[in-house]
Amino acid sequence: MNIIIYTKENCPWCDKVKALLTEYGDKFIELHLGVDFKRQDIINLIGPDKKPTLPQVIINDN
Repeated sequence: MNIIIYTKENCPWCDKVKALLTEYGDKFIELHLGVDFKRQDIINLIGPDKKPTLPQVIINDN
């Protein structure tokens, strides 16, 4: 399974998602806002009609 998490600093929901995946033993790639991607990248990923909130969890490109 391929899991990518788009996160940002000081984000309690991001921390909860990472903790849950770690608890279940799932490996994931974490990308950080402002370092690994820009907000526009999230809009492009999820579509312009959806709110670009973080974290975004992408599993197997979905």
